[in-house]
Amino acid sequence: MRQFILVLISLLIFQTIAKAENHSLTPLNPISLTPTYNKTESVTKQILLKSIELEKLNLYFRLNAGKQGRWKGLRYFISQEANFGLTEAGVIDSAYERLKNLHLPHHPNRSILKQAAVPQIIGPIIASLGSGIELSINIYHQYQAYKIGLSPGVAKKRIYQIRDEVNLLIEHHHKLVTAESKIPELNTHARIALAEEKVLEDIINLSLIEYHYFHMDTRQLLAFQQSLYLLDIAKNSIASVANYVSYRSELHNISALNQPLGILTIISGGLIVATPIISRVIGKMAYKYHESHLDLPRTNEIDFANMFKKLNYDRKFMISLLNSVNEEDLYIVRKPLSRMYLYSSLKGKFKTELDEVFKLQRRGVLAATENIFSGAFTGSTKIANGTLLTVAGSFYNSKPTVTNSLLASGATTYLVGNSLALIDNARIQVEREWNYQKQKKLKMLPNDQIYRRLDELDKTETLIKAD
Repeated sequence: MRQFILVLISLLIFQTIAKAENHSLTPLNPISLTPTYNKTESVTKQILLKSIELEKLNLYFRLNAGKQGRWKGLRYFISQEANFGLTEAGVIDSAYERLKNLHLPHHPNRSILKQAAVPQIIGPIIASLGSGIELSINIYHQYQAYKIGLSPGVAKKRIYQIRDEVNLLIEHHHKLVTAESKIPELNTHARIALAEEKVLEDIINLSLIEYHYFHMDTRQLLAFQQSLYLLDIAKNSIASVANYVSYRSELHNISALNQPLGILTIISGGLIVATPIISRVIGKMAYKYHESHLDLPRTNEIDFANMFKKLNYDRKFMISLLNSVNEEDLYIVRKPLSRMYLYSSLKGKFKTELDEVFKLQRRGVLAATENIFSGAFTGSTKIANGTLLTVAGSFYNSKPTVTNSLLASGATTYLVGNSLALIDNARIQVEREWNYQKQKKLKMLPNDQIYRRLDELDKTETLIKAD
């Protein structure tokens, strides 16, 4: 039954196209060559070309503004994993040495503890450098986008310009259609042209909504990432300094240094907890701020769905008008008829592209939740370690056995949190790479879809200009 319906639909489409082609071979009625008719069709063509220009600008903006390179995730993973791995090695050595000498006076071996602090100094430095590199690459990509006119600020001005040009064209088109409706011979074309005008308005509005999401998504992403990298640099720099203090404490046998070491460790742990939360808050604040300065209607997924329904309704209404045209009047509506497939294609693509934005947003929310929970646990164990260091350095400098017991407990606690961070970081990267390879195999990566669409738009634009 399904195959029969598909065959029937295909036959109907073939008959419609054949009918349109047969009529295009017949001499045109002189009325279709009147200045009013030609002007209306010319303005319709200009609006259609503007809608394609707007969509192409959207896609090029998406490609260049807030660019995320193929290796960004892997580079960041390597720097963070190196930090977790070196810290893990140092904490294991420290915890093991303290635990095996838990009740022995004048122990553990300070030489081993001094060596255990070295990888814990180097690890955070590597992580800071990794975050600094990603911060710099983002700034470079923003500069490159600015140079070609596709940074958020520059692209926004071009969007406004196209929007204003389209509004003037639609206003002019409406006046021409009104004039046509007063000519009996052009009344049929006028009714269809008016319906087509609404379809074009819907397409333009959907494209503006699409840009709204692309623009705000880019602003939020950049604010989130840059603040995340800056906070990463801060927390890892403090951690590196803290471990240097630990090294100096063991080198010179100064137990009192456990107090500043503990305070620095608490601050670093607090930043581990706060970084994913603060960076996401900054991203949300950037979204709200730039949205208030964006001269486009505030929209959400429901607004898009309603606009999509409106386009679908207006398109069906235009089709019904075309279906009701008399045989002898088909010559005058042959151009609107030929554009119907294009409107169907545009309608479907807008929905597909915006759905992809929502999927990315949902995946981002999921990843954010995981990072917040992981950060909260790891940071809490580091805060606990810092607290025990502070207590030992403040009250038990003259009691090495108690100090060793407190520091052994703190190191063991932090070992659990750092181990979780080490494993979770690897899990997220494996999952990310798995999804990338799966999308790549299906040729469904976002850039693949954008380039395919740009190719379609170039071909469509060539056909429209040649008509």
